[in-house]
Amino acid sequence: MTAADAIASLDETDGLDIEAIWAQLNAAARTDDERFTLLSNFGRWRYLALHGERQQQRAARERQAETKEVHLTTRISAADFARKTRNARGFLQAATVRVSVPYGSAGEHAAARALVERFVASVADLADGQVPIQDGHGELVAVVWKVQPSAS
Repeated sequence: MTAADAIASLDETDGLDIEAIWAQLNAAARTDDERFTLLSNFGRWRYLALHGERQQQRAARERQAETKEVHLTTRISAADFARKTRNARGFLQAATVRVSVPYGSAGEHAAARALVERFVASVADLADGQVPIQDGHGELVAVVWKVQPSAS
């Protein structure tokens, strides 16, 4: 196959298997003059390669899971806790749930930890995983998620 034949096959396929065709072009080019001729098609090959990378990046951004936040207080009533738990169970069908409980003193810290543990236990049957309770900047935080089936 000559370089001209390889270029003709590139035009016929409209870049469907560009890596294989590029390998054919390089194999066909035996002299520096032929390689220089092939560089004119490199721009087209590079455009198609970048276009594919951009589509992959766009798809990755679309796949990012939505995060819903649930804020609790240490003095939450049983009815409010049940409502927030029910809402979080609904959120888990389509999103990751982040629960946070602020605290002020050491006594509230123990109550906040118990509340987060109770909340995570109440949604654990739907969740596929969780981040352990994190303590930082005056609040306790836990994250639970459900693995979503792939769209492909």
